[in-house]
Amino acid sequence: MLPQVALSIAVLALASSVVSAQQDGDLLLEFRTQLVEVPFRAADRNNHPISDLKAEEIKVYENDTPVEIVSLQRTETQPLSFALLIDRSGSMQTLYDEVSKAAVEFFDRALKSPKDTAAVIAFQREVHLIQPPTQDKSLLKQAINKKNLIINEANILNPFQNNLRFNGTALIAAIHIAVDEVLRRSKSRRVVVLLSDGYDSESGIELREVLDYAWRNEVTIYAIGIGELNSLNREVLERLCASTGGRTFYLTAGETLSSALNSIDDDLRKQYIVSFYPSEQQEGFRSIRLELPGRPQAKLRHRLGYYSFR
Repeated sequence: MLPQVALSIAVLALASSVVSAQQDGDLLLEFRTQLVEVPFRAADRNNHPISDLKAEEIKVYENDTPVEIVSLQRTETQPLSFALLIDRSGSMQTLYDEVSKAAVEFFDRALKSPKDTAAVIAFQREVHLIQPPTQDKSLLKQAINKKNLIINEANILNPFQNNLRFNGTALIAAIHIAVDEVLRRSKSRRVVVLLSDGYDSESGIELREVLDYAWRNEVTIYAIGIGELNSLNREVLERLCASTGGRTFYLTAGETLSSALNSIDDDLRKQYIVSFYPSEQQEGFRSIRLELPGRPQAKLRHRLGYYSFR
């Protein structure tokens, strides 16, 4: 079992965050503690997962200020909430049989515990919630086997007001919707799996905005670039993933869609979660940096920051 800071330390830290005030003779207690949990992957120089980390080996910095670690956990048994986003534009149409088969295999493998859930979203000009979050693999199979994605108007999701419709590929809006409509309320680790060429026409949302929203809601994004390597918007795909602690896959020599999806499942199950309390009670964005001073050749991957609240 990996070492953890004693529970009493966490309790003391929590107790120290209680703010009391006297108002009209009543004692008011307000809890202002936000426990920050950061999933991360640690790999050796050959990119093999490191499986023997101890809490005392890790240095965590928030806005370049060291913070004290509360706990370190493995992720094998942590429940996951997936949103599978399928781009239905352009060349994706000819690949849908392969996408469907690989996605069925992915859900069979990735939904391991009764608490794991998944949803299916397809997007082109509009964003369609094909299957809301469910644990039922048969429902997920039915959703991704639909060849004809003509959805009733009531099932078209839109993050904007005034019935604004998208006139092109709404990739960024699809991610925003996945976070807002599918993942935000989940108590599990929240993961977007994106199958796309990376291009967006007229979502009306900037990339930075959707990254902010992912950070606020602790969502990790993985992407698989669909199409020839020189035809993909790799900058967008890689920024979405690197900023949130995920990873980008390309279907190059030896890599198939099924193997890429299996690699995502393996990656999520072979990570750590480090927990800490914010260094100060002040709202706003905080950068995160993790280091392993005793293992200088180790590679660490995690989200770049989070939003603190009071």
